[in-house]
Amino acid sequence: MSLIKAIAMRLLNSQTNIFKFIFLVLIFLYSGFAQSQILNKDTTHKWFMPTHAITQFAGDLGFISVGVGYNLNKNKLTIDFLVGYLPESIGEINLITLNTKTSYRPWFISGFNKNHYFVPVNMGLYSTYAFGEQYTKLVGENYPDNYYWWTTRTRYGISMGQSIFYKFKTNINIGAMELYYEIGTNDFLLYSFFENEEINIFDISHFDFGFRIYF
Repeated sequence: MSLIKAIAMRLLNSQTNIFKFIFLVLIFLYSGFAQSQILNKDTTHKWFMPTHAITQFAGDLGFISVGVGYNLNKNKLTIDFLVGYLPESIGEINLITLNTKTSYRPWFISGFNKNHYFVPVNMGLYSTYAFGEQYTKLVGENYPDNYYWWTTRTRYGISMGQSIFYKFKTNINIGAMELYYEIGTNDFLLYSFFENEEINIFDISHFDFGFRIYF
């Protein structure tokens, strides 16, 4: 059975509830939200200087990952660069990863005052590059032809979550803080899901949470 046919059958048969959920989410989103400029634009900020620091726990990036990022498009878009670490006591091997993370927030909801904002939908894309001799750099490296069509060193993924912003009132170096959580998956897990009917959506999902501190 081809991959395309497997995907189509899987979506039509076992994942009907996903379409219902997406439909309800879209109705909720377009019912109307208050959009606000959370951070005041700093005209003295150099374009190449990071706008925030980020720390994330769990997920595909490592047990803990830290880095910096850039806030774009009136707080709606962030691009992060992180270094992740997975200790041997948790993942059976010591693992270091280099990661990129892009998050898009189309809407903000004002909280009980002007300093709190809720993000109902936080959509993300990420990539992770693992260091270690057990991983291959090239597609099919060290394996027979057609054994592996992907590189084991690099993963690409998608995520969906929510976040809360708090804007600090005092005139300090920290402008705001964002707390977030996400549920995501990567390219290999998605492929396994559509190729193997015994795998369900929970088997391929991961949970992560973290925070950003905006300068």
